[in-house]
Amino acid sequence: ELDGVGWAAVDGPTPGRIPGKHLLGRERREKRDGVADTALLFISVPFACVGGIWALAMREMPLSISAAVGFITLSGVSVLNGMVLASALRDRLARGTSRDVAIEETASASLRTIVMTALVASLGFIPMAVSEGTGAEVQRPLATVVIGGVITSTLYTLFVLPALYRLVLGVPPAPQLPKEWAAKD
Repeated sequence: ELDGVGWAAVDGPTPGRIPGKHLLGRERREKRDGVADTALLFISVPFACVGGIWALAMREMPLSISAAVGFITLSGVSVLNGMVLASALRDRLARGTSRDVAIEETASASLRTIVMTALVASLGFIPMAVSEGTGAEVQRPLATVVIGGVITSTLYTLFVLPALYRLVLGVPPAPQLPKEWAAKD
């Protein structure tokens, strides 16, 4: 027998309360959603890397150790930008907002945060990217990778990630009409 909170009373050698079936199902669903979120967020890393490689090629720079460090930095920035969107989307869905409305509202509401994060990361690395002084051969590839990667990562987060969430979250079931509204034959 379930109480109002979703716990089942258990009689027997160790009386107590255990989670009801619907709570266990919710835990499985939350775990599955967490895996999907993680996969979608880490897909942003290859998108970011493409931008970093493109930027290195545009500036005719070789792939060096400092560029590799830039890729590591870039992967963190790209995942964090995706987390901003994913977190806001999950909050809206938890409040009962429909899938499509939640995705649209989240994308537009997170736009400023994601763009500002990208701008701060990119603009902060511009002095390193154009430096000519001592150590510039180390700074330029790192900054170039981060700037190029942040551009493609931001595009992924703003345009591709919401579309992927639409696919992953699936089509919501059609609303059921009350029985009294049903057509009578």
